[in-house]
Amino acid sequence: MADILALRPVLIRRGLHLRVESGLLSGIDLASDDPGTKMMVNVLAAVLEFQRDMISENTREGVAVAEAAGKTLGRPASLDPDQAAKVVEAFGEGTAVKALARQHQVDPKAIRRVLDDHLLASGDETVRTALASGRTIRRGQGHSLRITAPLELHRTALQQAVALATESSSSAERKAHRVYATRITAAT
Repeated sequence: MADILALRPVLIRRGLHLRVESGLLSGIDLASDDPGTKMMVNVLAAVLEFQRDMISENTREGVAVAEAAGKTLGRPASLDPDQAAKVVEAFGEGTAVKALARQHQVDPKAIRRVLDDHLLASGDETVRTALASGRTIRRGQGHSLRITAPLELHRTALQQAVALATESSSSAERKAHRVYATRITAAT
């Protein structure tokens, strides 16, 4: 209904009509320029806005009550704590994120989330500070590496990967280096 408030002046200016077809207000032209219709449309818009606000308030209160009762909100975790511990251990031994995702039949984002949560929970204060102040920048196709770190570290990683930009490198490696460099430049 709030949209009709923005639409009414356009309809009036163009001489168009917006008639209610059925219900309590059937036959009324909402684009009419008379004071009674204008008042009715404004009252209806105010009532609908009040209703939306009440729904939002009730939702916030319900979430607060559920959290206070210790209920878990949102979608259930795709990996239970035992599986998450195994994922962290396997990743520490060198297993790739995508291989872990296939093994546990989850999206790679779920594996990365578990690894990020573990790093935040068990990392030292320096790691937590770097992650909090850092930026996540992906490297290019075929060489995905997500690093959340200060931009200086990203620039250093790019300099270390300069071998990917040489003529002896494959086109995918050169593209990965170019894309990563572009993303670092865009982040600054």
